[in-house]
Amino acid sequence: MIKNMNAFEQFFKNKPNNFVDLKHEIKKNILNYLVQFRGNDDFSKNNTIIFWVTDQTNQSVMRNRDFNEWLCLVFEEEGLHNIAKAKMQYEFKEPRENNNFHKAIDGLYIEIRNLEDLVLDNISGKARITSVSGLGTLAKINYTLDATKKTTFYIGRGKNSNYNPCHINDIVIKEDETDFEQKERNMYVSSEHAAVFYERNTFFLRALPGGCRSSGGSSTKLIHSGKKDELDNMNTGLLLHDGDYIELGKKVILKFEIVKDNK
Repeated sequence: MIKNMNAFEQFFKNKPNNFVDLKHEIKKNILNYLVQFRGNDDFSKNNTIIFWVTDQTNQSVMRNRDFNEWLCLVFEEEGLHNIAKAKMQYEFKEPRENNNFHKAIDGLYIEIRNLEDLVLDNISGKARITSVSGLGTLAKINYTLDATKKTTFYIGRGKNSNYNPCHINDIVIKEDETDFEQKERNMYVSSEHAAVFYERNTFFLRALPGGCRSSGGSSTKLIHSGKKDELDNMNTGLLLHDGDYIELGKKVILKFEIVKDNK
């Protein structure tokens, strides 16, 4: 117990005391760096701001889907109108090697990348969801997500929600599965379990009431590079990368893939 408490204290050492303090600490350090571009009218036309977020406490703030909108309002209030109009991308991992990035604070790096040099996995705005063999079943072989047609895609067991008659699932976990083992797996998925949404040129995963344990539902987890990350609230969105896996409930696994422009 003492060992765990020491680790906990070490993790939060030198960190702001609460969520609000942390949010404003992040804001202050982002502004300190980006203020140098004030008045550069061509900045938003030519560049994308990439935030590389590696620290877990910083991620807890910046993964919130309202953070980007709030940050843009901050830029406007500070007279950084050109910055507020720029495209912003969030990467919750270590910066790529040889990148020209600025360390804002521990665990937060800012990169200004020319649009001509920017290569995004998600630039096509299209993705594909498939089931993993033996780990649950979908009603269709695969589902294509096309952000040019809509930006939110609901995932759940069955086409319709058992709780909300207006809720229709775009990615359907098979409800009438005849294979006993696969049916048992599918039953751990709620009819309102999770959603994939497209924002800031990127796909994110979000939990819905039936897929969030804090709201009394089952679990929703993102598996990236072998590491599982559970969505513990319904406001935070986890960034999806090509080849990531989505775990619904205890036993259903879906694969997420970016559809390239030429495919």
